[in-house]
Amino acid sequence: MTIPITVTRASANIDNVYMVGFYFRDESEGGPAEQMRGYPPKVKLYLRVHVFHETEGGEIPIVVNDGDFTYDVGTRTFSFPPTMHERGTDIAYVSSSGYLKGVAHREVVSFRFPDYGRYRVEVSTVADMPILEAIPTWLTVEREFPHGK
Repeated sequence: MTIPITVTRASANIDNVYMVGFYFRDESEGGPAEQMRGYPPKVKLYLRVHVFHETEGGEIPIVVNDGDFTYDVGTRTFSFPPTMHERGTDIAYVSSSGYLKGVAHREVVSFRFPDYGRYRVEVSTVADMPILEAIPTWLTVEREFPHGK
């Protein structure tokens, strides 16, 4: 999927962090939302992500980062593996950001717009996810959620 974005002073604050988010509707017990939550989750989703700033001279890739983490129940500690940029890859781990009224939210990547102008976000699957086949899903680009609030 490709999402074109025009960033203007009226539409965005480039001092903020933005994210590519993935939503899906799931009110089933034991369904995808439940399987993708927990530590460790039973199912992990990975997506290939690119963000480009389109200029008159071509396009400039924007650094994006995923938010993968693991939780050790025994020590009650979180650890954070290297980010996409540190790993030198375009494959993001889709992390859980919340679940409200039957809609699950996953954060794919976060990034900053370096300037106003035109951008293009490209997202593609890395592998089939049969558990999401018949479930309404959508991608969005929006201001990153302040986690924990």
